[in-house]
Amino acid sequence: MRRARRLQSLTRDLNRSLDRESRVEIGRATLADNSATLASETREHLRVAIEEQWQWNDEAIALAQWKRHVEECGVLVFELPFPIEEGRAFSFADSDQPVIALNSNDSRNGRIFSLFHEYGHLFLGQSGICDLSEEGKLVEQFCNRFAGELIVPGPALRAHLLVEVHGTPAAWKEEDLQQLAGEFKVSREVVLRRLLILGRTTERFYEQKRKEWELPPRRRKGGRRIPPKQCLRQNGIPFTSLVLESARQEKITYRDVSDYLSIGLKHLAAVESLLREERVRYG
Repeated sequence: MRRARRLQSLTRDLNRSLDRESRVEIGRATLADNSATLASETREHLRVAIEEQWQWNDEAIALAQWKRHVEECGVLVFELPFPIEEGRAFSFADSDQPVIALNSNDSRNGRIFSLFHEYGHLFLGQSGICDLSEEGKLVEQFCNRFAGELIVPGPALRAHLLVEVHGTPAAWKEEDLQQLAGEFKVSREVVLRRLLILGRTTERFYEQKRKEWELPPRRRKGGRRIPPKQCLRQNGIPFTSLVLESARQEKITYRDVSDYLSIGLKHLAAVESLLREERVRYG
């Protein structure tokens, strides 16, 4: 959390040194608002059609794409490692520079859901840090509902051929739930929860399957550490780009760059190359 706060503060300072407006407005919502309507409006704002989502090959691409769209709205998205038992994500809404921090030890599906759960916290103007009060529970429910509605829109799920063919029986085959989860790039539990909300299964069946799938949080298996890729993943493309541009304009030193991005200077050329690839890929 301290690192995320520092990167947030550095973003404001660097934008100021470059004479840029750093205030980000994503809109506001209340617990009385309709989460489905808010999710639909947010998808339009993010410019992600359901057809595009279905074309993403896997969860890794889905996570990268969702992050990119959120970042383009001015929200800083960091992926930082911390014990999964202590949390899956958090956010800071108490500033003109909103931040979402995902746990890089979480599964990709988990990070996708957390990204929009925390986006819901930003809409409410409340930082996403555990609150066990009654109001806090209502906030968590709202953010969960908003995230589910956004990544698995009701109309798209209802119109899916598997759902149309299945009809109204409460029980669902494991392979059908897995197929739906794969197409929407979410977990089976998220899909089944959305089906429950749409009246296509029962609370009893949902709880039964949830218990079957229930496992303690697992640390995501890490592959070989590649510092330039880790730099972009942890710091996000906007912040990394801002730091490098500040150095080119001699607002900061390259020692500052190494400090801010937590990476050795010998890797900067590779980081800049990855950034150019991202710009070519996404325009």
